[in-house]
Amino acid sequence: EFVRENVFTNNAGPQVGGSPEAFENVTKPESAITFTLASQKVETLAHFIPASKQVIEDSPSLESFINGRLMYGLKRKEETQLLLGSNPNGELNGIHTQATAYAIQSPQLSNEIDIIREMIKQAHLSEYMPDAIIMNPQDWYDIHVRKVGAADEPYVVGNPREMSVARLWGLPVVVTNSLTSGQAIVGNFQLGAEIKDRASATVELSLEDSTNFEKNMVTIRAEERIALCGYRTEAFIKTTI
Repeated sequence: EFVRENVFTNNAGPQVGGSPEAFENVTKPESAITFTLASQKVETLAHFIPASKQVIEDSPSLESFINGRLMYGLKRKEETQLLLGSNPNGELNGIHTQATAYAIQSPQLSNEIDIIREMIKQAHLSEYMPDAIIMNPQDWYDIHVRKVGAADEPYVVGNPREMSVARLWGLPVVVTNSLTSGQAIVGNFQLGAEIKDRASATVELSLEDSTNFEKNMVTIRAEERIALCGYRTEAFIKTTI
């Protein structure tokens, strides 16, 4: 269980009151925060690979390779769940699932760069300063290679002479295949949500699985248990670009 913020009323101000004005021994301004009790299940993400005991013993490098691939696959699934998990059936409640929808402007914007800027503004108006943008590699490529006008004119964002850090409107751009092309998220990932790590990702090997012992097989399993708590849905803005 955790508390999700509803409304923060910020009345911070100078200590002053009375007539004539007094600056000591007077009541200070009072602010308020309202919360809703929320809960999120701790979910298990895991997968395994069977292998022969002889191969593992004869080739330590193969065991290391399998362990690495299992851990990579687990972390890829974790990333997808953290972004797109739909909550039921053992899935996490992903950031995209919880995020607030982008309020379409009138007249409706069509340029992806303009839409991203409007999403940043929407987050600002909710008192949450965004710290990152997440998008699909194809969408970032389309923005990165766009030119000002004709084919021989400068790029709007990209610079082919150097491999600059991916940034847009001053924010880092995180490029991932976990979001499908056309999806984008702008948000404050430091304050808006938190990962609760119940059991860190580990790789374990066991002979005690089904007929492993009699067949000289081993089961190699990668597993972790995590939850994602969204503290303020307005901290994340999602849209289709």
